[in-house]
Amino acid sequence: MVAIHRLRRLTSLPILLFYLAAPCRAQNAAAKLLTGNWNLTPTVDPSQPTSQPVATEYGGLSLTLGVDGNMIYGEGLLLVNCPKDRKGFDAFFGGQVSPDGTFTLTNAAVARDLPGGVVVIHGRLPAAGTAEWQGQFSSIWNGTNGSCLPAEGEVVAKQFPPLKGTFSGAIHADDGTESDVTMEVDQGELLPTNYPAGVPLFLHYCVPLKATMSVKNAFGPLWGIFTTGDNIYPNQCSRMAGSSFRLEFTTTDGAKLDVFGNIHNSHFPQIDRMDITIHYFPKDFAARGLSPVLATGRLSQSKQDTRGAPASSP
Repeated sequence: MVAIHRLRRLTSLPILLFYLAAPCRAQNAAAKLLTGNWNLTPTVDPSQPTSQPVATEYGGLSLTLGVDGNMIYGEGLLLVNCPKDRKGFDAFFGGQVSPDGTFTLTNAAVARDLPGGVVVIHGRLPAAGTAEWQGQFSSIWNGTNGSCLPAEGEVVAKQFPPLKGTFSGAIHADDGTESDVTMEVDQGELLPTNYPAGVPLFLHYCVPLKATMSVKNAFGPLWGIFTTGDNIYPNQCSRMAGSSFRLEFTTTDGAKLDVFGNIHNSHFPQIDRMDITIHYFPKDFAARGLSPVLATGRLSQSKQDTRGAPASSP
């Protein structure tokens, strides 16, 4: 009889653990709704047309968020009003989802010598089937000379699609070379990086990008087909950061090729084009008498994923 009671207790334990874990699983599933790209804009009261937006006329914050359990990790581009400074700053975020579905995201400085400040975002998880959430935003950003103006207010966050598809166009190098470029890119989900212990926890993750880029021209050192690698640099990855991104390409001859870009949503939420800057350093370029290549250009999307978006952009 004692053995039977013990057996009942043992068989009941997995069932009890299952029901105890159910709320946690539900919360984690709800937190997954934050995964993706978000554009935060101020909520303007129509009865007060003169009210100031969250970051004045320069305002805005685009974020790419990833979720691991109830922990949130993000990277984005912050646009603030800095009359004597550049207007865009990269920012990394971290936070946690509370049991009631609210969350707080805060940034942290990644280096003391970089311009920084404090950004705090309070929000609530989006409802299932929606691509929007609301919250509060506050920013006290220093810039490089302390000229940035503080901002705060209500914001609405709207989701835009992953960076996925084929983009094509022309780039112009500083040596006068014009090249035709085609890039196929695909945004993935949150992955761990190889940052060592001791750095802020949110730097241990990134939202990765995979890309293949074809560059064709009549002459010039930057030519060929390039692909992003999985572990080119131990502490970095090709990554999405709101409306900006960085791609690190492998080369067969040991050259270094980085692409920095910004996406545009002329017909929000559709991503229809990107502006890119290419930095290409041939292997041993100084010893070989070669010059690095700096090229810029605009690529338009020529093929979408199967979500009902147009097959081409105007």
